[in-house]
Amino acid sequence: MNKKNKKTALTTTALALALLFGASVAGAQTILGPANPTADSAAYGSAGAEWNFGEAANAWADATDGGGFIENTGTFNIGATDTNEGSVDFRSNTFSLGAAADGAMPVDFSFNFKFLEAVGADQGIRVDLRFWADQGGEDFQGEDVVFIGTNGVGDTQLLDEWQSYSKEAINVPGGAFYADIRATVNDFAPWDSGGAQFDNFAVVPEPRTYALIGGILALGATLLRRRLSRR
Repeated sequence: MNKKNKKTALTTTALALALLFGASVAGAQTILGPANPTADSAAYGSAGAEWNFGEAANAWADATDGGGFIENTGTFNIGATDTNEGSVDFRSNTFSLGAAADGAMPVDFSFNFKFLEAVGADQGIRVDLRFWADQGGEDFQGEDVVFIGTNGVGDTQLLDEWQSYSKEAINVPGGAFYADIRATVNDFAPWDSGGAQFDNFAVVPEPRTYALIGGILALGATLLRRRLSRR
């Protein structure tokens, strides 16, 4: 292969790879966590389970197989009937932030939820995406918080029907390499409105950031091709 053909092959390959990367990652939904986001395991509470559930008087947090937002998956359940004696939560194990670690790029956070009974005034279930420096969840770096209920988001008049929540481009703090998800009743807002269900949790790298990286690579390959073509 002569020198000219080698240049052409090199630049063509670089451009093709950059364009392929940009196209693929623009629509990619690489889920960072949590493990078992759809509650489809019967092993809750056992050693090595992916989720942890608290206990309290007049409150409950658990998971059951079946009935999930996605067919043939389970549900996470939480609720309370007494605001004074019903503080409880469930939370995932920590998971790696991967390409978004240490503030490298934002993340998107989404889940589905369902109100089972009428929700009282100014009541809500707090859901946190929490950021940690270490896998053990000991060095707290920050969090993104949403309340589901009359004091937050969600149609509280829509009972026993799945609803969706999503937030894009959540900034990951510098120094955060892991995250977890927690849902809580009666720690940060009152709740005595019976039960609610959650399913299909997902934390993904912000797709637009990936698309920008792909675009930069494609532009770089184009400039390289032009530069070599002048030689």
